[in-house]
Amino acid sequence: MKYIIVSTAVTDETYQHGSLEPTVSLGGAGIYALAGVKIWTDEVILVTGVGSDFNRLHGKWFEDNQIITDHLFIKHEETPKTLVNYFEGGERKETPIFGNEHYRTMEATIDEIKRATHPEVKGIYIFKEADLEFWKAVLEIRKATGFKLMWEINANSANHSQIDNVKTIAEEIDIFSINISEAKTLLIKNDISDIISELFLWTTPFIFLRDGANGAYMIYGDEYVHISSVEQVNVVDATGGGNSSSAGVLYGLCEGFSAYEAGIIGSISASICIQQEGVPANLDYEVRKHANELLKNMR
Repeated sequence: MKYIIVSTAVTDETYQHGSLEPTVSLGGAGIYALAGVKIWTDEVILVTGVGSDFNRLHGKWFEDNQIITDHLFIKHEETPKTLVNYFEGGERKETPIFGNEHYRTMEATIDEIKRATHPEVKGIYIFKEADLEFWKAVLEIRKATGFKLMWEINANSANHSQIDNVKTIAEEIDIFSINISEAKTLLIKNDISDIISELFLWTTPFIFLRDGANGAYMIYGDEYVHISSVEQVNVVDATGGGNSSSAGVLYGLCEGFSAYEAGIIGSISASICIQQEGVPANLDYEVRKHANELLKNMR
């Protein structure tokens, strides 16, 4: 497989703002990032821990979409479940129902990532906090194969107290993904132009700065370009929009698209993933055809 997604697969129990009835569905950053790449290619796998109940709960989705599960490792009886509460304005809070320790046991280890990696891998997406030792080990793996490495920062690390570690890691990878809210708390800046000016000082080859419905910015070298959101999208559940768009950008850059085109690919991935509750049920030929038509029209 050419693309590896490293993050969690969970059951999301989602309460939209003002709703008393939750939607229960397959979710997690890893699942949405997986979908963000699967829209464009079948050459993608997920590396994460799951519960022994995972196949019963969500195996059909993998089977229906012909996604192999060789790198889903059983680490507990129960698959993580996340309570997702949306607030007015679109912000949300995510709470692991079985606790943080249970959730963290599911995270892929360095050995598990290494076992999935081979010379034909083009890109790896990782959703993670600013753990210097972890990233040092991942960079050692990259030396052997030369894949492009994307880091989508965990919101817990988007704090100014961790700015040195975040910048150190970001400048060693290929693509750094962060949303506007996280950038504000990380950099202690509120104006978008000030945030972009600050990120220009980083030596990270590509920075994908996400701004929700307003689109995103691709920052590279001494340039940046604004990426528009896909128009006329019926947003049902915004969960996973950032993960899917980030992974789409990774795919685009690895496949030789320009920074702008890669950003559009990310925008299209997100648009497909937010039009229903949870992850799309089917990521088939028709979805891929539609995505490519959108790309042709938006380039």
